[in-house]
Amino acid sequence: MLIEELEEEIKKKKQKKRIIFLLIAIILVGFAIFIRHNQFFNNNVIVQNKDVEAKEELVIFHPDEGLKLAKTTLKLQKGIQEKNRIDLALKTLKELKAIPEGLTLYEFALDERSIIYANFSKHLVEETKEPEKEITVIFSLVNTFLANIPDAKAVQLLIEGQPVYTLNGIIYTYNPIFYNENLLED
Repeated sequence: MLIEELEEEIKKKKQKKRIIFLLIAIILVGFAIFIRHNQFFNNNVIVQNKDVEAKEELVIFHPDEGLKLAKTTLKLQKGIQEKNRIDLALKTLKELKAIPEGLTLYEFALDERSIIYANFSKHLVEETKEPEKEITVIFSLVNTFLANIPDAKAVQLLIEGQPVYTLNGIIYTYNPIFYNENLLED
């Protein structure tokens, strides 16, 4: 009788493991499909013709001298989707060497408290070792996101889906980070 109960308990545990594994697999496949679907990027969003009336601005914050951030504004066609605006902002930040070249934004979302959750690849931690670089990278990202997403108040940085206490010991990143006006050029 005891052996039968143990065998039954082992079967239940194996069945639970299978169900958990199946759920994780379904979630991962769904996440992969979501990312693949959202990788569409229109490279022709910068307006070359200055006569076009319907324009929007894309604001980019990038390192300048020391710990200061410079502000650059790009003119865009009106009605560009938010995802494409952020993709263009990140592409521009990479071109300006403001963020790591290998950095990938997996996804971002704005919650009901006006906090942006931005899920980045591990390159954000791995390629920002110097203290000055950590500060400028974080606030280039945070200030750029907040300047371009209406109603956003703060950015919660996630690395591979998880919050981290700090990238490399300088800025506390476990809680949402607010716009930093003190780093802007005078």
